[in-house]
Amino acid sequence: MTSSLVRFSVFVVGLFLAYVCCAQSQSGTSAKNGGSAQSTQDLSTAELEKLRPVVEQDLKRVLARAYNIHNANAKDLDDEFKQCRLTHLDLGKLGAAVLVEHGITNRNEEMINLYVPVHGSYRRIIAQAGFGPIILRGTRAVPDLVFGGTSGICTASLMRYRYTKGKYVADACDQEYRGDSADDGACPIRRCEAFPNLPTFPNPLREAEEQSH
Repeated sequence: MTSSLVRFSVFVVGLFLAYVCCAQSQSGTSAKNGGSAQSTQDLSTAELEKLRPVVEQDLKRVLARAYNIHNANAKDLDDEFKQCRLTHLDLGKLGAAVLVEHGITNRNEEMINLYVPVHGSYRRIIAQAGFGPIILRGTRAVPDLVFGGTSGICTASLMRYRYTKGKYVADACDQEYRGDSADDGACPIRRCEAFPNLPTFPNPLREAEEQSH
């Protein structure tokens, strides 16, 4: 049990560090592109033109939820879109997706959404926050994804998503919590309080063959 708890903690830390390294490397790329906060990671102009109106609809919700801006105008959306990081991800049989990150602070994300091209536009297949994703490359034609989040010691959680009926759906969740004893040397793991109907999933570190970014 102790070793599994350690592996869980290592996985969360590793996921977070991978995210920080990604943000730092992308920040360096952005600086080379003229100081803009945006990093497009080899997306073409045509891709950006098709993707932008779809992303802006989601940014409206972010502005309303996080900043209480309920009537975002064109300039508001332009400013926020320029702060996004856009990265290609290979999702197996599903093909190339675009990861759009907004609100990067090197700690947590306000938005981490995934979009895939469809009929000359894009559609969102996942909306998340926190940090990640980790792509779990196993036997599935479209790989599972894991996102993480934490607000301090013994608060980490990991959510696994599985591609089902055209979108990613949360199908398992692990959560740390403080043990009953003040002398506990590790953080016990249980089902996520916010999703009590979802099962836990064993040792995601073993499954993660590569980090997505």
